Amino acid sequence: MIENQRIERAAEAAVPSAGFRQLGRWRAHMSDGYVRRLNSVALHGEHPEDDETRLRLETVRRLYGEHRLRPLIRETTMDEWISPFIADWSESGETLVMTAEATAGAVGPVASIEEWLAWLQPRAALQARFVEAATSARKLPADNVVVFATEGLDIVGAGRGVSVDGLTGLYDITVDPGHRRRGLGRELVRRLSAWAAERSDVLYLQVAAVNTAAIELYETEGFVESYRYRYRRPA
Repeated sequence: MIENQRIERAAEAAVPSAGFRQLGRWRAHMSDGYVRRLNSVALHGEHPEDDETRLRLETVRRLYGEHRLRPLIRETTMDEWISPFIADWSESGETLVMTAEATAGAVGPVASIEEWLAWLQPRAALQARFVEAATSARKLPADNVVVFATEGLDIVGAGRGVSVDGLTGLYDITVDPGHRRRGLGRELVRRLSAWAAERSDVLYLQVAAVNTAAIELYETEGFVESYRYRYRRPA
């Protein structure tokens, strides 16, 4: 069984922020304010004494205010001890973190980050968010891959894999709306799983708790829930 904090560290490396401030083991990520993971505090399992916790939360408020960002805490299942300290903070975005053993198979053709970004940009609902995510993607560790799903000559879906510390994270698995329910999402997962198997990695992914269709797909591919997280911010 993979230790949950190890997954957290791998995911942090797989989605690098523009910058961060270290507060003990807590890490306050700051970018442009659109992608929550890039603009939130990861607690990394550290539970300081009560007075130190309050002091750090005040530092978080001040630090994010100086950068014209709203304070945001990433509260995982392992960090629920902090809830009494932020009881008046709102919560959103409950997400499952799921893991599975990688399965050997055919990876097929792969693409570059720049090719993926060129495909993704016209599909982005908010260009400022796309720019922030693109900046992060261009800072990725060297060991990453992009696979496309095609129908005829058209690229209609894509997914990314990022390998860090024996773990491959599956990111941005998406299929164009008019091409869904044709097995393309499953194909992307299996090809990324094959890429991870070549590295003897374990797989992980993150999926919104409300996305039941995706969760059901991942479960049929052997993924099981490891833990959850949500974001907390001052009301």
